[in-house]
Amino acid sequence: MAVVALRAWNARHSTPARSEEEQERDVQEHLRRAWEEKQRAEAAKDPTYAQVPRFYFRSSEPSAQPSSPPSSASGGGAPAPTDGDAPAPSSASLARHKLLAAARQRLLERKLSHVLDKGQLEALWLELSKGVSHGAQPAAEPRIGYDAFVAVAARMPAPVSDNYMRASHFLKFPADDDGRICITPYFQWVMRRSSLLSSFLEVRAYDSTGTGKLTETQLENYITDLLPALPALEGLQESFIPFYVCTAVRKFLFFLDPKRRGCVRIREMLCSPILNEFNELRRPALSEEETKNNWFSQQTALAVYGEYLQLDTDQNGMLSPGELSQYGGGGLTQPFVQNLFQECQTYDGEIDYKTYLDFVLASWYKKTAESLGYFFRLLDVRRQGYLSSFEINLFFRAVLRGAKEAGQEPVVLEDVRDEIFDMVKPAEPTRITLDDLLACKVGDTVVSMLTDVHGFWAYDNREMLMHNDDNR
Repeated sequence: MAVVALRAWNARHSTPARSEEEQERDVQEHLRRAWEEKQRAEAAKDPTYAQVPRFYFRSSEPSAQPSSPPSSASGGGAPAPTDGDAPAPSSASLARHKLLAAARQRLLERKLSHVLDKGQLEALWLELSKGVSHGAQPAAEPRIGYDAFVAVAARMPAPVSDNYMRASHFLKFPADDDGRICITPYFQWVMRRSSLLSSFLEVRAYDSTGTGKLTETQLENYITDLLPALPALEGLQESFIPFYVCTAVRKFLFFLDPKRRGCVRIREMLCSPILNEFNELRRPALSEEETKNNWFSQQTALAVYGEYLQLDTDQNGMLSPGELSQYGGGGLTQPFVQNLFQECQTYDGEIDYKTYLDFVLASWYKKTAESLGYFFRLLDVRRQGYLSSFEINLFFRAVLRGAKEAGQEPVVLEDVRDEIFDMVKPAEPTRITLDDLLACKVGDTVVSMLTDVHGFWAYDNREMLMHNDDNR
């Protein structure tokens, strides 16, 4: 009887079994109440806590997972996780994501109305020319006063007057004693601003996440989509397009992503001369000299890739240390090449085309800060942040061996070492830092002397080479 009575009491007072979801909701509700109670206690303790702004908000947007094609060589392992394995985003996060995307699109459309077409620019120049006035002092260039400037703005459509003809725009330019500004630099400013805005919108369209940056993949998409609109690249073979895109993107990353984060800031990209160099390909005809000096030209890309194929003697698509050492006529020293392969990413002891492009860019633009930083990291074998007599002796001994094998006149290592320190004039007499190399203005010469036999020969015979150039 006691057992029966106990079971009856348990049946009356026991709670029904609950699912895991219900238990989880209870836990979350308990934590929420505890957190609110803690906030109320803090606010009661010091009311100013409620006025402190929040600097961090947990993102509730679903993270975009890169998709990759299935590998046929995977050997039938476990299937890759799919989107169904991830928790489904809430309706609130999806709505927020769509709202941000719509806001970005509206902003781009509004900015697009600020870009002036050819007809609007021609009309503006015509109206500015009509408003030219002659002051007390004759001017060499046509000038316009503020009253005439306002009258021109009233006759122009809103995209021109509202975005390019305000009082603040007039005051950007120096005025003469009669209060007039020169219309030529003003009109050039209008064209540059409109062109820069057009480039911004063009690039910004590929920033799908709104971070103000472009990843390597987004840069590749940007370059690929622009190829048909570039007259200078007309006739580019379809089979070569992936290699051209890789060659072009690498220059943006080398100069605008020095920390190798895999992305470039759009603002820095627009302000850099690299984008201007790439936009030169929009012109219908480039001179032979312009084509030769443009990294993005079809001829340059073919030459760079052709040299890569020539160095790849075993034709496996990669370069070994021995193959890369033949670059530039075979003057690179063994210690330098070995350290390059230790510092750069390799695949079974060999480098790919992207790593090769970084080296070529550093070699071509050796006077730039990015190039000197690249070489400095390779020369600083002990990772001390400076080059001492140890590093200079290490690399220059290999140069002396190469020079002796090439039949060049022998030099004394200590004399060259002292000469390098005299050229750089470092802040600390026995240590050459990257800042010292950048400040001395001959950092490219020092790098060539320490890494390339031909580079040292050119320096050692500079007077003879200059004499030969003068006699041509």
